[in-house]
Amino acid sequence: MRNKVITAALSVIMVITVCVLMFSGCGTKHPAEPTEKNTICAILLTPMNKHAIESHYPFVGDNLAMAIEKGLARKSFAEETYLKIEAAYVCAFDFYLNKQIDINQYQKILDDSTLDFTNKNRDTDVYMCNGGITRENIAIKNTAYIERLDTNQIALLRACIKEDGWLYITDDLLKMVEETWKAVFKVPEQYIQADGSFQDPYIMYGLNSTGDTLMFVIEYSVGEENTPTSPVENAKFETVNALREQMEKEISSAMGVDVKVMIRSFQPGEK
Repeated sequence: MRNKVITAALSVIMVITVCVLMFSGCGTKHPAEPTEKNTICAILLTPMNKHAIESHYPFVGDNLAMAIEKGLARKSFAEETYLKIEAAYVCAFDFYLNKQIDINQYQKILDDSTLDFTNKNRDTDVYMCNGGITRENIAIKNTAYIERLDTNQIALLRACIKEDGWLYITDDLLKMVEETWKAVFKVPEQYIQADGSFQDPYIMYGLNSTGDTLMFVIEYSVGEENTPTSPVENAKFETVNALREQMEKEISSAMGVDVKVMIRSFQPGEK
């Protein structure tokens, strides 16, 4: 009996260890102990707040009608059910993405730099806070149109969200994300122009790309004592711009789609 207890305890420790190694967000907030056999990790969700989605969500076409039909919303996107399931999808995709290519390695470059890449807007930014992702500077910028999922896929997402706010990452969930992410993140046709490019003010802030693009943003704050063109800030921009080029090349190769990385630097007091 004693040996069985020890073996069970070691199994739990191994599961949690794998979780920490595979995704830096796991373990940082002491996730609840996984209880399902196929659970890889548990991540505490941070849904987008209602004001943020009302301000930033592209209200186009029949998106809301689809969401209501599939039980994701009753009257608007700014409801708890939609926000929680949308955050769960983004969180699961980020986990899946890190299995294909380590996104956290790019954050580590900024973390380990002698330059200060503090992002003072990190806790209020719509995309930085969405899901349960803990990176300081790098976020997925695409809008997740979860209403494009079928009812079975939505049911799977619901089943992985626990009442205490934890998302249980499972093999089935990752497989679903792998099969759907291109459709979920695809820019609505209303924004795509004849040449295949688009300019989506909600997602790209004026950056042109293609409808199938996987989009990221790198954000950091200008130092209180600096101006945007000071030597220190120039050095920070050069570092981030080199990182942008590296990310676009490496992530595109790993994921098989066009990748664009946007750079945003915030001056003191700017949001």
